Amino acid sequence: MKRDGDLPGVDDDPLHSYYRYLTQHLSLPFAAFYPQRVGPFDEPVYACDVIRLLDPKVYHNGHFLGVFCVARNCEHLVELPVIELDIDETGPTFQLIEDYWFWFWNWS
Repeated sequence: MKRDGDLPGVDDDPLHSYYRYLTQHLSLPFAAFYPQRVGPFDEPVYACDVIRLLDPKVYHNGHFLGVFCVARNCEHLVELPVIELDIDETGPTFQLIEDYWFWFWNWS
């Protein structure tokens, strides 16, 4: 849904458009951190390298959490929502992910 003068709301078509935009502008792989919930009060953070974005028209996780990515940590591959990634603020990837995060949370 598009509001007058606003960005489009988060639904299938705008999400896929943002996915295409990110795939064209992100330089993969890139370093990131992600939280892993292990208990009600514990949330350690893990380093990873994001190696691929998953097409939201093909990849459905059962929850509407936006675009997912495949990342490699030291042990294995993991699939994560891009909105959960923490990116170094000094790197070239930061602003692209920050803009996506802002759109996703404010227009959902």
